[in-house]
Amino acid sequence: MPDGRSGASDLLLRVALYGFVIGCFQGIAITQSALILGLLVWAIAAGGKGLWGRAGPGFVTPVDIAFILWLGSGIISTVFAVDPLASLDKLRKIFMVGIVYLFAFNVKSVTRLDRVVFAFLLSASVASVVGILDYAGHPIGVDGRTRGTMGHYMTMGGLLLFAASVSVSLALFAGARGWRAAFLWFAAVSSTACLAVTFTRSAWIGFVAALVTIFAYKRRALLAALPAVLIVFYLAAPPGFRERIHSIFDPGHPNNIERTYLWKAGLEIFRDHPLVGVGLMDQSTLYEQYRSPEARETHGHFHNIFVQVASARGVVGLAAFAYLLWAMGAAIHGGLRSARSISPFAEALAVGAFGAYLGFILSGLFEWNFGDSEVIMVVYFLVGIGIALTRLNECARSDPRG
Repeated sequence: MPDGRSGASDLLLRVALYGFVIGCFQGIAITQSALILGLLVWAIAAGGKGLWGRAGPGFVTPVDIAFILWLGSGIISTVFAVDPLASLDKLRKIFMVGIVYLFAFNVKSVTRLDRVVFAFLLSASVASVVGILDYAGHPIGVDGRTRGTMGHYMTMGGLLLFAASVSVSLALFAGARGWRAAFLWFAAVSSTACLAVTFTRSAWIGFVAALVTIFAYKRRALLAALPAVLIVFYLAAPPGFRERIHSIFDPGHPNNIERTYLWKAGLEIFRDHPLVGVGLMDQSTLYEQYRSPEARETHGHFHNIFVQVASARGVVGLAAFAYLLWAMGAAIHGGLRSARSISPFAEALAVGAFGAYLGFILSGLFEWNFGDSEVIMVVYFLVGIGIALTRLNECARSDPRG
């Protein structure tokens, strides 16, 4: 039986884990407070054993080296930045990688995994209903696009990309029954509907990519039917949605032209600062120096994860970023392989998470979503869950009695 101290620590850890996933759709103050609480309680509870249960952890996850290189590229870029203090302020976001380790090493049972995921989807469902009601009270179309519970429609869309992908995968393939199945379908429908009314094109593209990935892994017959479903959705959609879909493929659309101006300016900054970039700060002042005369707007980032990293960190940071993306994807995919030995729920979760991650990267070709704190925290959460699935499978194999 655990003593009072360990019992209290476990309770506080559960509060931190559930508080974090609930806060993902309710406010960054909640998620960051929960993260700090969880890391502190975990460190204190571990005591002399070390956070990993032994004195010298070494490299313990597939993302350790990648995070170190990413941090190193940020430090180098900050030292040589155009504005070192502003760059240093952005560098502090690195502490959010603690999310990966908090979930990887504290989701120690299938029951806790189940509850954490349901809490995440419950929060997403509540936020989705709020977002849909918000949209209903505004002009129909892109002018009334919902912000939901977030401060910006693109952040809301970026978050719903993950919730919709995971909930659709679970609803279709987890084998749930009764109220669990009903809840998963409600989460899938509400989050997908709310994603639609954010009118966030990059998140729409990412979601379709996630569905392609999920169906390719789980049910190729659905993959073959997906184009027909999308066509039916397009034909049945109100004009505002159809116009927004058209704009994705229209190179002459004003928003698309504006993005090409941003990418061109970002690449020119990279050309002039190729090794370590200009630093991690907002680049709106620099953009004024490089922007095309035809550009209508001023931005502090370049609506593309690779252009943004290249301009901010140079080729050193770009190499570290490419490795980081690969390492995080490998961690989630490793959880997918392990989940097949755990349960249908775990496998459907992992497939949905991997599809969402690929969708996130594709979406990042049109948006600086890696720089959105609310969005990247969910990415780190999914990476942590991927590692937790691998650990759960390893524990089950080493102790067949469970």
